[in-house]
Amino acid sequence: MTMLAFTSFSFLSLCGVCTVLQILAHRARKDESVGNNPQFLKFQRTYFAAYLLAMFADWLQGPYLYKLYSYYGFQEPQIAVLYVFGFAASVIFGTWTHIAADNFGRKKLCLFFTVIYSLSCFLKLSRSYGVLIIGRILGGLATSVLFSAFEAWYVHEHLETHDFP
Repeated sequence: MTMLAFTSFSFLSLCGVCTVLQILAHRARKDESVGNNPQFLKFQRTYFAAYLLAMFADWLQGPYLYKLYSYYGFQEPQIAVLYVFGFAASVIFGTWTHIAADNFGRKKLCLFFTVIYSLSCFLKLSRSYGVLIIGRILGGLATSVLFSAFEAWYVHEHLETHDFP
């Protein structure tokens, strides 16, 4: 079985499992009025549009970074160091993002993500190893914000601003 056939089979199988689980969850729902509030649905759609776009940007670049760095002529150990800088920055800044969300505001931190992540992607155009390291550090910071600030903003707005159940 080729890799493409295996990947396609796995994807279609998982889609089938997700469809069956969604149907079972819909049938098991006891109260049809839960989740049908128009303001709640609008709020959810607005949040998920922004969040999924940010997640898509993060996921989109992942498979291509190694190829880009090798295209620039870097050796495997140098590429590994670039990845380590990104992951280390994510770990280090991950301990700070929840504090920053409380101090500066969740929405502002989400906007900060877009600026930092854009700058990180822009720095990937450079062939300078030092600039690429800075870009990976900014990417690690942006990733730690992505996986904390967006959810914190959603929960805060859901409970405090809109008082949804």
